[in-house]
Amino acid sequence: MAVTADVEQAYKQFLEGPLLAAAAGGDAAASSDTAPRSADPATTPLLSPPQLAELPPAACMQATCRQRQQQQQRRQVVLLIDAVDEADPPRTEEPQTAAAAAAASPPADPVSSTGEVKAHGHVTDAAAAVQPRYNGNGAEAAPPPPAPPTVDVCGNRVFQLISRQLKHLPRHVRFIFTCRPDGMGGGIAEALERTFRAHGGVSFMTLQDLKHCNVVDAGSSEGVGGNGACTAAVRNTGQQLPQQECWRAQEPQEQQYRSGGMGGSDTSVGGGVLVYHAVASACPATAPLPPLSRPPQFEDLHRAYAHVFAAALGSLEAATTTRTATAVAACSNGGGSAALPALEPLLPSPQPVTQPRHPFSPPSIHPTDAAADTMQTQPQPTAALSATTRSLLAVLLAAQEPLSQSMLHSMGFAGSALEQLPGFPTLFYVNEHHAYLLHQSLAGWLSDPAASGPFAVCVEQGHALLAAQLLSVVCPPGGSNNRGVSNSNSSKVDGSNEGAVVIGADDGDGGNSSVVSIGNGVSSISGSAAYALKYLVRHLVACGDNAALERLLRSFDFVAAAFQLGHGGGLIHDLIRAPEPTVTPAVADTLRWLLSSQHELVQATSVEDVVATALRCPPGTAVFRLAQARVNAMAAARVAGMAAAEGVQQRRCWHAWWLAHALVAPQTWAAKRSLFQGHSSLVFCVAWSPDGRTLASCSHDKSVRLWDAGSGECIAALEGHEGDVLGVAWRPDGWALASGGADGAVRLWDAASGECAAALQGHTGPVNCVAWRPRGPPLLASGGDDKTVRLWSGVGAALQCTSILQGHADFVKALAWSPDSSSLASLGGNQAVLLWSDPWVSGGQPTATLQLPGDEAPRSLYTGFGLPDYMIARLGVAWSPDGRILASCSSDGVRLWDKARSRCMTVIKAIGFTPPNSVAWSPDGRTLATGHSDNTETVQLWNVRLDIPGGEPCATSTGSFNAEMALGVAWRPSGKLLASCGGKTFELWDPASVAAATAAAANSHGCSSGGQLTGQHQPLATSSAGGGGGHTNAVHAVAWSPVDSRLLASASSDKTVRIWSDGVCTAILKGHTHAVNCVAWSPDGRQLASGSDDQTVRLWSTDSGTCLATWESPDRIVVSSVAWRPDGSMLASGSWSGAIQLREVPSGSCVAQLKGHSEWVVSLSWSPDGGRLASSSNDAGVRLWQVASGACSAVLQGHTDWVPAVAWRPGGGAVATASLDRSVKIWDPDTGECTATLQGHGGGLTGVAWSPDGACLACSGADMAVRVWDVASGVCLTTIHGHAREVNCIAWSPDGSSIASGSKDNTVRVLVAAADDS
Repeated sequence: MAVTADVEQAYKQFLEGPLLAAAAGGDAAASSDTAPRSADPATTPLLSPPQLAELPPAACMQATCRQRQQQQQRRQVVLLIDAVDEADPPRTEEPQTAAAAAAASPPADPVSSTGEVKAHGHVTDAAAAVQPRYNGNGAEAAPPPPAPPTVDVCGNRVFQLISRQLKHLPRHVRFIFTCRPDGMGGGIAEALERTFRAHGGVSFMTLQDLKHCNVVDAGSSEGVGGNGACTAAVRNTGQQLPQQECWRAQEPQEQQYRSGGMGGSDTSVGGGVLVYHAVASACPATAPLPPLSRPPQFEDLHRAYAHVFAAALGSLEAATTTRTATAVAACSNGGGSAALPALEPLLPSPQPVTQPRHPFSPPSIHPTDAAADTMQTQPQPTAALSATTRSLLAVLLAAQEPLSQSMLHSMGFAGSALEQLPGFPTLFYVNEHHAYLLHQSLAGWLSDPAASGPFAVCVEQGHALLAAQLLSVVCPPGGSNNRGVSNSNSSKVDGSNEGAVVIGADDGDGGNSSVVSIGNGVSSISGSAAYALKYLVRHLVACGDNAALERLLRSFDFVAAAFQLGHGGGLIHDLIRAPEPTVTPAVADTLRWLLSSQHELVQATSVEDVVATALRCPPGTAVFRLAQARVNAMAAARVAGMAAAEGVQQRRCWHAWWLAHALVAPQTWAAKRSLFQGHSSLVFCVAWSPDGRTLASCSHDKSVRLWDAGSGECIAALEGHEGDVLGVAWRPDGWALASGGADGAVRLWDAASGECAAALQGHTGPVNCVAWRPRGPPLLASGGDDKTVRLWSGVGAALQCTSILQGHADFVKALAWSPDSSSLASLGGNQAVLLWSDPWVSGGQPTATLQLPGDEAPRSLYTGFGLPDYMIARLGVAWSPDGRILASCSSDGVRLWDKARSRCMTVIKAIGFTPPNSVAWSPDGRTLATGHSDNTETVQLWNVRLDIPGGEPCATSTGSFNAEMALGVAWRPSGKLLASCGGKTFELWDPASVAAATAAAANSHGCSSGGQLTGQHQPLATSSAGGGGGHTNAVHAVAWSPVDSRLLASASSDKTVRIWSDGVCTAILKGHTHAVNCVAWSPDGRQLASGSDDQTVRLWSTDSGTCLATWESPDRIVVSSVAWRPDGSMLASGSWSGAIQLREVPSGSCVAQLKGHSEWVVSLSWSPDGGRLASSSNDAGVRLWQVASGACSAVLQGHTDWVPAVAWRPGGGAVATASLDRSVKIWDPDTGECTATLQGHGGGLTGVAWSPDGACLACSGADMAVRVWDVASGVCLTTIHGHAREVNCIAWSPDGSSIASGSKDNTVRVLVAAADDS
């Protein structure tokens, strides 16, 4: 019988259906479009074989497939995930001074429903704990509150895997989780319940419950059944937690869980420290542990470890109950030593049990009197650990992951060394050729001399040993590649190692002594090399070997390989953890580079890409100098190889270029600390977590993102809003954050898990802002386009709207609570500020309205673009830290209001900027930051002085942070960093970079105590990329003087033409009223011509700097290009109309118009004899004109996109064109044929220039690079990086020694060719 299509389909489903279902997961996996099934396949009766035989073949096959799925679902799969809490990241607190710690501590006084004040886990007297309020005159200042708990934001990666992926497995998959109740900061229970709420729920039980629970049919409706259901065994907790109490809003960890995890003091829970029993099994039969009369606790576990170690040394002394005061060395063979009381932890004195520092490294814990009977005997070692054993233990403890036996063998630890460890193979064991510890508590015990006494090991020694071994892997002595992997590509004649990532250290001359390479990609790297790329920096930092660390970080190959394998974020984290006093300048320099370029480094695909990011560092930094040496060495090797292999002629040394001048770029690191990229659209708001470790940002892309403030790594993307997210704010305790969106919803997010805990509905329009009350029970305020402010309060995530504050006549744009929580300020779109005193009890009526006569909604820069109001009219409001002054954004600047008198004290005028749309006070109250969104895209800092008479600022701004569209600004709680957001990114700035200017302002305007605010302000001088005579906007054109190769002219969007001599600005030619697009020298070098958006051509004297003539464009349109005839008798200019004007000089009369282009004429070039003119246009065409007749002699067609540049070869005979299609074409002007095409840029080309001898071409492009080509061979001699944005123009000096380039980064860079013999 022929097999029908139905049978084939059924058979295919029979083979693939169950596998696909297992892979897909969730409810969708339990259904099938092709196989009919009952409503509940798990309970559908199965057909017997005779019944199946009676069915048609196709139906029989479908029924068989369906029954296999039913059987699979009835055979449930149980996944046990043990110790979820152990995935919590270790606590790594940043060192802070006392003042900084106080400044970084937000107010948080959780108050229970009974009136008790719970200050971070301790119930205290309410009257004593409540912080005093300000009295309105600022006479009584509130003392700093206690520091908030450190929150590991989305730090538990195991839970992230559970909540985002594992929960979607098919319904027949069940889970059992074990965890300590303080996992994820005490929120593990509620997080699991929230994750599995829609998949069958969670049943919580203790270990005692598990011992007595009845087995329930998993397929029934009782027990823990249901799709994706799980059982969470929360260790050492005596009761199931009510869901309302789990969201760690009101109950601190110590109050919720009295036992605090394994080894706690609550002995009512059966089982105790279970790992104790495994340790006891490692004791020899001749020396067993004494029996216990109660469940084992931490002190028993410590005693068991000591017993095993003492027994392994070969002798046990007689039992004793006396104490010993013998001192032992904590470290041997390096790492220092310390006098420690030997065996003190073995015979502890009775003390109260304390909470462990962290889960796996508890302090010495002493038993109570009830456990005294367990201390009858204690082992006393008569021999010390050998040096080899102690070193091996130190290495195992310092290791960041299980080490392979081969790696240990290479370090000199033979296979028998592991077997000789105390407690092997229980406390230490080998699995799949890797060495493991039984439990992390063993590492905590060994590394704590107070707990392990004579058995303590120095972990620093282990870090040093591992670092030395890993350095020998990446840089073995003698340069032999004997520990790495395939080096198949390292012998390429060009020296570029294309396709290979080399791990090595650059020498001082830019050469490379690398000896280990990833020749065939990351898959071919050895285990030791992979470990080195991930952890070598961490070990060097831990052991304090700064010299080796500095040498390692000089290797661009090492950095490239680390980022290629995804370890870049960890590398940055490790460098940040280095103690600040010990960091060398070179290491600090490298860290600044990694922070500022990390997003580019993550996307880098080669070492060349990594070096390119280093070349964009300030020229005065060590990283830049090293990168420049490296790229020139690579170019020299490549050109030498090509010369030998292909006969490429080396002319001068145009493969090697050194930066001579950066006009005018900062020579050292500017104020920008790091750039955060990840959002796909406009970023509206940024907020710091109370501990200053995490940043939250919200965006037009409908997401909230959480970022590690130190490394810039995106921790999580929180999605749930159905529209733009307009505001975000952290709860004062740091455990949650709120966001408001254009969908009218306010969402609450759990910080530890990153999950949405609640969605609050009530607003009838977009929610523009959210703000938490800093003191007292959690109270959230939200303001929106419905002209109302809503207050939300409640327990945990169950917040309810308790008040609706009405009174605004326009949209509510910003909210701010006073520091003492007594007042709420709300700013409307009409610039009116409403004050609400105790708004939760004031009946919803404002107590004051702060507004000036004639106020109205400020005009936005983006009015008329069809954007929603919430996107184009951003405003801000902020209280001074003492609560006396309120700053609000307005159309006339920043207004400062006296709260006590409800009057405007002064207005900080927006000098040179558009009105501010964000404002923030520094934590010390001395500096006010404002954000602006005009073309300058700046953040302005103001030094507010309280005692200077007068009502006007004493000085204008001398600079600014060059932020990108600063819609929001926010200070770090410590006041050391400032965040600003706008565009698709946000930045961190270091205000300390302007400390000198701040000190100078303070010296000239002293401040006496007790003065009242009089309105005088001093704007702080800040760093700017265009300071000191440089351009302040994009550079569009550069041109060398034909008679003096030291003189360079540049034209910019800042409306000026500047003349430079040896890197110094000697003249600024002002007169154009709009951006200047082009500039050209007369053949005699005495005049300059420029064309502008103001539709004019201006003629300038280079001697006096005066404007000699102004010629308007005949068609009244933008002038985009100018070019002098070689004899100086005529000037050609091109415009956006597509026409070319030929003018006589000096009369300026237009003698001819050349028409033919259909789009802008963007570049012009004369033939050397002056008889022909070449023009390029945005119509993708190039035309050659006969000047005498005005006729077009040739149309050069071949480009597929705009042609921004055209250049006639100095000796004639060729024309070069550069196009946005990423190609350079060389044409024969006589035949009109394309003779060569050069390709290699990563973006569209913007400029082209010939070398004086016509042998080479220099090209600029949108990929921020300049490339130099050998025309005869078509080979790229070198690629020069350095500009931070697109390179708009390029020019080669007449003597051939220099290349100048101008960029959108506002700078001009002058490169000098290396000497012939270098």
